[in-house]
Amino acid sequence: MEIQTCEHDAASVIRLSGRVAGPDDCEALQQTVRDLVNAGRRAVVIDLKNVGHLAAPGMAALAAALDTANKCGVRLKLACADGAPAGMLAAAKLDGLFDVCSDEHEALLQLA
Repeated sequence: MEIQTCEHDAASVIRLSGRVAGPDDCEALQQTVRDLVNAGRRAVVIDLKNVGHLAAPGMAALAAALDTANKCGVRLKLACADGAPAGMLAAAKLDGLFDVCSDEHEALLQLA
């Protein structure tokens, strides 16, 4: 898995790519979210557009990221309306847990 972050006026964006499957991937995602929260960012988008596989540990990491964000008053949105990650979240019945947008642009507009 690769992680890239960028800043926009409304939010920080975490762009994931590759497979989100192993414990190292999950810890890296969690640490990235913690770093943004600790830096005072109030809104975060996790863009899953380029994720090819989202295993159970990856879904748990997303849920933990949401929990961290909620506890700190940070708004978190997922960008992944279609493709593998959306289907995997739906199959695990986790899609209702997250605020899911069709893409990064829509998520940023909602956070503005």
